[in-house]
Amino acid sequence: MRTPITSGLMAAGVLALASAASAQGDNPRNGGQKLIATLTAPDGGDGAGLFEALVNPATERICYTITAGNIDKATVAQIHATSAGEIGDPVLTLDTPDGDDDDSEDCQDIDAGLAQALLAHPENYAVNVRTGAHPRGAIRGQLRG
Repeated sequence: MRTPITSGLMAAGVLALASAASAQGDNPRNGGQKLIATLTAPDGGDGAGLFEALVNPATERICYTITAGNIDKATVAQIHATSAGEIGDPVLTLDTPDGDDDDSEDCQDIDAGLAQALLAHPENYAVNVRTGAHPRGAIRGQLRG
């Protein structure tokens, strides 16, 4: 009889964490324009995630949330200047999710020129989350406005 209650409480806890995770990158008080990337495993694996951000060139701030699931402990998360399917140079290092089914959220400084470029042409940038087993990227996705 405890299993349904425990499962229900666990599901409620996961939903609460997901709501809290989206708060940082989707908080209108941060100002700026929204960018999103759906993160998937490039090798067809089970890894998945979501990147949501508000980018504000005027204040030179980016506030974001990264959710990650079905991956090993992440070693680094970055925004890369790259076209779809490629791995370009990193332009911004992000707060790294701590492990499987985890998220990270942060606000940090961003160069105004980079902020403007991200907003003008988000398709030229991708979010990449690396792990020890996948040093080129366990999950990644192109930015979109």
